[in-house]
Parts: sequence; C-alpha cells; structure tokens
Amino acid sequence: MRALVESAIDLFYQRGYDATSVREIVEAAGLTKGAFYHYLESKDSLLQLIHDQYFDRQLARLEELSQSDLSAREKLDAVIHDIVEGLETNYKTMSVFMRERRALSPEGFERLRAKRNTYQRKLVSVVEDGMANGEFRQAGDAKIITFGIIGMCAWGQEWFTPGESATVEQIAEWYSTLIMRGLLSDNGSDPAA
Repeated sequence: MRALVESAIDLFYQRGYDATSVREIVEAAGLTKGAFYHYLESKDSLLQLIHDQYFDRQLARLEELSQSDLSAREKLDAVIHDIVEGLETNYKTMSVFMRERRALSPEGFERLRAKRNTYQRKLVSVVEDGMANGEFRQAGDAKIITFGIIGMCAWGQEWFTPGESATVEQIAEWYSTLIMRGLLSDNGSDPAA
C-alpha cells in the first residue's frame, strides 16, 4: 500500500491527478493492477487517502498543541514551524494536497472541508485565547488573521524548492517573527529581542 501511495504522490506531483493513470501508478510502484484493487476501490480513493493521511497528521499535531500547557504564542509558533518545515519533508504531498483537492469526489471534498474547518476552528481558538488573555493584541478578526497565517505559511508549496536559497527553518523563523510582531501585545515580548 505504501508503495502505491508514494508512487501516486510522485506522479500526481509531476503530472497532475487527471494526467496519471492507475496503470502508471502500479508500474511506478512495481505492483499490479490486482494489487491496486486489492487495497483501493479507485484512483479517487487513492487521492482521498493521500489527502486524509496528510490532513489527519496536521489535525493530530494541532490537537496535541491545543491540549498542551504552552502559551498561545508558543502554540502559534509551533504551528507556523510545523507548516513551513513540512515544505521540505512533505513538499510533494503538500503540493498534491493543495493542487488536487478539487479532483476529489464531491463526498471526498466535503469530508476534507469538514477536517479543514475543524483545523481552522482550533487554530482560530489559539489566536482568540491569546487575544483574550492579553498575550496578543486585538489586531482584528481572529478568523481572518488565522486564514492569513495559514495562507502565508502553506503558500510556500508554490515557490519553495528544497535545497535552494533559505532553509525551511529560516523561513519558519522569519514568518513567525513577522506574525508575532503583528500580534504580540505590549505585555508580550518582541520575538527578536
């Protein structure tokens, strides 16, 4: 199964979902169509699996952070680092996730939307908690601020190439500093200090 998923991620990344056949996936995995259909119902179910595996990891990590005793700033910093640093370890998966989600079946897309909404609500809650406890200033609507943070961090999959220019650690730190300088209240400390 793992070989099928990895082959599909590589091919979907290189060629796109629509331009990739089941035959090409199984050939790249060194398997047969019989093996494919033993594990999966269709190419769509494979795309759904890729999306579910990726987003379930993101949700589990955010849930872990949400339940921790970390401050709102520490939680948000960890999320920023997780997303940006994932550009290196999961850049193909992130690209497939972002580019091919519209190829999911309507039911699959709705399932993904429900997970995305859960993720967004949890991250909005981190920002709201920081605003409520005075750690973050009242910088605007927490939901819109959160969408901006997610967009800023996840958009790297469109331009980042591992091994070129800055490292993901540097980019994550720059993004975190920029975001925190916009959010930290006078009671919070400047991340560059």
